[in-house]
Amino acid sequence: MKIHGGWGSLPDNTFRGMNFASNFLYLYDDKNYTHYDPVAHPQMDGIFFLDKHVQPSSDDCIASILRDQYGKITPETMFRDVAGYQQTGDNNYVVMDPANQELWLGWSQFGAQINAFERPIMHVKLNDFWSTPSVTPAQKGFLSQ
Repeated sequence: MKIHGGWGSLPDNTFRGMNFASNFLYLYDDKNYTHYDPVAHPQMDGIFFLDKHVQPSSDDCIASILRDQYGKITPETMFRDVAGYQQTGDNNYVVMDPANQELWLGWSQFGAQINAFERPIMHVKLNDFWSTPSVTPAQKGFLSQ
């Protein structure tokens, strides 16, 4: 069983991915992931993706969506078009906008056969959590008890 994961970096504006199992670990970025062919699964500067479907195959590759949106990809492109159309994100998915500190999340429903890509999206503005809330003197007294 393989597990795919990834992480984004705000300082260098990159995304890296990994593919691992008990006997291997492969790390990828937009330059070194497997390119099956230049048409169906092309390399695109600044974009890294792992396709849900084994390629090459007759299944549409994520590149078919990203190619049309290249240079103007939005979070909505990712959660609506990639996750929804590709039906990827069975368990969960996260779309990140590090510059604006925002997340769009989807997850499967516990105890039901509902995939993450089938559920409503949750939008989280992280800046709402980073600032220190103002505390009144009455609340300070309550908090110190």
